[in-house]
Amino acid sequence: MHSLRRNYVHNDWSARRTGVVAIRELLLMLVVPLSLWMISQAVTGVEDNSKAAVRVQVRPVYNVSVEPDELHMWVYRLREDLVRINLMSGAVEQSLSIPGVQLTVVAYSRDHSSALLCGADGTVVLFRNGQEAKAHSLSPDAGVNAAVSDDGAVAIVATESGQFCGWREQGGEIQDFALNLASNSVVLRIGLNSTGRRLFFAKNGGVVSFRNLESPDHDETTLNAGVECVAFTWSRDERHFGVVTADSQIRIYDVSTGRVLHQRQLDDNSQQFTDGCIATISPDGRRIAVSAPKSCEIYLWDFEAAQPIRHLKGHGQIVHTMQFSPDSERLYSGSYDGTIREWSLTTYSQLRVID
Repeated sequence: MHSLRRNYVHNDWSARRTGVVAIRELLLMLVVPLSLWMISQAVTGVEDNSKAAVRVQVRPVYNVSVEPDELHMWVYRLREDLVRINLMSGAVEQSLSIPGVQLTVVAYSRDHSSALLCGADGTVVLFRNGQEAKAHSLSPDAGVNAAVSDDGAVAIVATESGQFCGWREQGGEIQDFALNLASNSVVLRIGLNSTGRRLFFAKNGGVVSFRNLESPDHDETTLNAGVECVAFTWSRDERHFGVVTADSQIRIYDVSTGRVLHQRQLDDNSQQFTDGCIATISPDGRRIAVSAPKSCEIYLWDFEAAQPIRHLKGHGQIVHTMQFSPDSERLYSGSYDGTIREWSLTTYSQLRVID
């Protein structure tokens, strides 16, 4: 009898022990995967937060300029110095800045011997061969424009209200020269021709004036675009002048006569091409590239061949700067998304992302 009781108690205890082990194993089977899942979510959350932080810290590309041999590039990003980058190694080889001043506008000569740096406080500094050569102070103005001739011998800065400073190299010395751009309209854009002898300045309302800097009181040609213009560009051979209008048209003018040579509708949506649109004509004078602020696309039109407009897609935010390669077969673009992209204009595809 006692033996039976002992066996019963023993068997009951064994059963309960087996049940406890089973419950423990079941709990482990549930808890371990749950813990692993929670850990994975925490890690993913950290990664997502890190990615979000990177997105917040993206530095918009405001200006890029590729040297003629395409081995180096000058890059200006928001709140940074103007830097010269080796495109093969990615290394920064030179840096230009105005100490203690945030840069707002930069301009270069085609041979990169000269660079104009404009600061938010109105400070303007001309660098020649990497060294500070001249400095000037303008009243702080929201609409600063700068231009440098191809050989770097002439450099100019103008504000929306017509404040102006200019430098010209003569006899090995850099001299100041004056020019009055005062106008009833706001000065939207200025530009120099390749020799630095002629200037264009575009005013609010679609009027573009060309001026000979050797006789600055005389306007050689005036183009009347007729509607509000949002982008302007001058071909290197000085024959063509391109504008993009607020009603989404590209117009190519003959600079000598002021006559419209080519015209093309870009988009039916008149809000597509507003402030933030930029345009540039290729060195061979055949193509024009136009950025669309709303869609972040680049429109490419070979107006000499009368080809359809091509679309270059890839940037995630507004394209703020573009430059054709010397042979006009590639395009470099810089965007607020923080990337610089190189495009083939033969296949109309992206070749690489430079970051």
